[in-house]
Amino acid sequence: MREVSPEVFEHLVKSGKAHQIHLSQTDEEKIKKKKEEERLEKASNDANNFADIFTDFGTGGTKDAALVIFAIVGVVVVVAWIPYVPVLFYDYATGDKEKFQISQMATLQGTTIIGEGDEQTARHGGLLGARYSVFVEEIEKASSIKKGLSFESGYYSTKEDTVSVDSSEVRREGAYWLVGPTLMVGDKIDFNNSIFAKLDLMGGTSFDRDLGLVMKADFSANWLFRSGFTFGAGIGGLYLHVKDDEGVLADANDIALTFSGIMGYAF
Repeated sequence: MREVSPEVFEHLVKSGKAHQIHLSQTDEEKIKKKKEEERLEKASNDANNFADIFTDFGTGGTKDAALVIFAIVGVVVVVAWIPYVPVLFYDYATGDKEKFQISQMATLQGTTIIGEGDEQTARHGGLLGARYSVFVEEIEKASSIKKGLSFESGYYSTKEDTVSVDSSEVRREGAYWLVGPTLMVGDKIDFNNSIFAKLDLMGGTSFDRDLGLVMKADFSANWLFRSGFTFGAGIGGLYLHVKDDEGVLADANDIALTFSGIMGYAF
């Protein structure tokens, strides 16, 4: 019986002529072995690509990490917020307000921007913003998830530079504003030493004409004390679109990773 190489057999299968040959046991084993090797190689590549998103936290690939945060926060907020909050706010505006509970929080956030671009171009900087969040819920339907709106305004300062011998840099600074949906998640969120998570997905712009859309996705862990003071730390993603597309800015990534320190007061 004539043996057929795996390459020839694959060609015959694709051309629809595989029925014209008879495979020996050796041929079948070779083909099975090759297919198994290809399957394992593909699985390994897929696993490595997925793992790179997380290992990039320490190797400069902060764009992928920021995209993951945008995706997670975006999906959670959209699923838990959009179907309910517009109706909730309408019922509050037109119904009996005594059936609703209003929770508010004012915080000051210091944020560090860590971003890497193409051609060894990096974006670094920070934001200092004041955020006001308001939550509305029906008292009879109170749950562990509070839904509301967040408003933020502050000052940003960024620097784009190239990591090379003939390095150059561009600095930008100015005021910005953001607004968007927010979620507060915790077992019992009150003024009795509560621990809660907060998710914010906001969009806006800057008063700098050279900047376009600004978007921010935040996930933070917070501690709320009996006095009403709250402290927390967060990680997030920042989309800061610079309209200038020449020089250093031509290679700068618009998406960067952020780390925040939070302090404020809930009432």
